[in-house]
Order: sequence, then structure tokens, then C-alpha cells
Amino acid sequence: MLFGFQMTDFLMFVCIGVLAGWIVGELRQGEGYGLFGNAIIGILGALFGGFLFEHYEVVNLVNIGFPPVMQTALSAVVGAGILLFCLDRLGMKT
Repeated sequence: MLFGFQMTDFLMFVCIGVLAGWIVGELRQGEGYGLFGNAIIGILGALFGGFLFEHYEVVNLVNIGFPPVMQTALSAVVGAGILLFCLDRLGMKT
């Protein structure tokens, strides 16, 4: 176990983070940081979004019947979007 994660959970988390980075890059209509940069932003955004959703209890899709992976994906996309917005405001554009 790695920090309380099983390896499959960790790999699923990384895959969802990479997917979230790609989705946010596509939503910005090609103004992302490239495939590798968007993947890193997606993984970091997934961590950030997961923290926000858990700490502030923004929305809990699991309580209304959605699978936990949907909660993780939504929090990853929101976190990656917020992170990308902050990077743009700091002047770190492509």
C-alpha cells in the first residue's frame, strides 16, 4: 500500500487525473500546456479538487447513487480547471 492506497486505486487516480487534464485542455480550445503539461495539471488538479470536495463537502454524488469514480472525475476536472485558471492569472500561459 502506498499512503493508504492500493496500487490499483493509485493507477485509477492517475488515469482520472490525466483524463481531467485533457478535458480541461480541450475546454480551453487548444490553449493548454500540451499533452504532458495538461496531464500533470490534471493530476495535481485531481488532488486539489479532491481536497476541496472532501473538505468543503461541495457535492457528494455517491449519496445520490452515482459511483465513486464519477465523484473523483468531477472533482478532478473542477480542480484542474481551478489550477489552470490560477496558473493563467499568475502569467504562466502557453
